[in-house]
Amino acid sequence: MRAIFEALGAEIKWDGATETVTGIKGETIVELKIGSNVAKLNGKDLNLDVPATIVNKRTLVPARFIAECLGAKVDWESSSRTVIIQHD
Repeated sequence: MRAIFEALGAEIKWDGATETVTGIKGETIVELKIGSNVAKLNGKDLNLDVPATIVNKRTLVPARFIAECLGAKVDWESSSRTVIIQHD
């Protein structure tokens, strides 16, 4: 989780009490609650294909959703099963 937010230039915050991840980049605020299929982008509810989750003490977030919310372009290279994220 931290790696994708920071690689895209966002500050990240974790609220353990509410199990909420918040990424902030400029005027963009992305919030994900562990186990919820609803995220917030600048206060607006958006449905997720898969919720953020914790596996082996690591928080996993939907990469495409995070990247696109933060202005990146996301492609899938099926032959190598690789996600390609491009941003400025």
